[in-house]
Amino acid sequence: MRARRRAVVAGLLLVTAASTAAAERDFAFTWTTHVLERGRDDLEVWLTPRLGRVEDYSNLETRFAWTHGVVKDLESQVSLDLAFETTKTTHSVDPRLSSLWRWAPWKADDVVGLGVVGRASLGFDVLEVEARLVADKRLGEVLLAANALASQSFLWNGRSGATTRLEESLGVAYQVAPFCHAGLEVRVKSAFARGAYQGTALYVGPTLAFRFKPVWFALGATAQVVADQAKEDEGTAEPLALRDDERFVLRLTFGFPTD
Repeated sequence: MRARRRAVVAGLLLVTAASTAAAERDFAFTWTTHVLERGRDDLEVWLTPRLGRVEDYSNLETRFAWTHGVVKDLESQVSLDLAFETTKTTHSVDPRLSSLWRWAPWKADDVVGLGVVGRASLGFDVLEVEARLVADKRLGEVLLAANALASQSFLWNGRSGATTRLEESLGVAYQVAPFCHAGLEVRVKSAFARGAYQGTALYVGPTLAFRFKPVWFALGATAQVVADQAKEDEGTAEPLALRDDERFVLRLTFGFPTD
């Protein structure tokens, strides 16, 4: 029995060793300096349900992406993003085309890993641009990652909503096995609508990442635990109900390396 278990473990280690070229994400929400090698490709699918902004509100964001290693330390991604929003009285679909670039000249195994992510997303009535600073560090079996993001949306055709968003995130993961990371993510999100403060929310939740040769995936679930409302919303019976933030956000990301 012990010999059989050892054989299974050895097989998993071999599979993992053969899959190190995969562009797996170490966290569901927090980016790291892990980029694709030059000439490698990856097909990705993102599923992000957002629940509980109000009782009858739900939003499912999807992303179908192709990522390509352009040169050393630089990758690009093009994607089709679809957001399906539902309330008691309305149903809508928000399609967008997005382009993302990630440059990471210093990696987590260096003194400190540093990189930047830039992204532009175009829809029928919105253009969103964002910039993200990425830092990470590997300490033995532990991976630490921190992000700072700022995004700006330009709206037209009567569309309304938050136009500026700020987000800071921290991810801590432990390498449970050569093919598995498990940890925790903390996110702080703030929103402004044409300069008017919409609120700030703190999210905390677990994260899990697996990698195998045919597929990799990352799963995260965060819950809103503390919130600061805009002045006009203070004193309501729902202190965690913010106009631009959900109470629960889940994300499943998986990818298929094409080589």
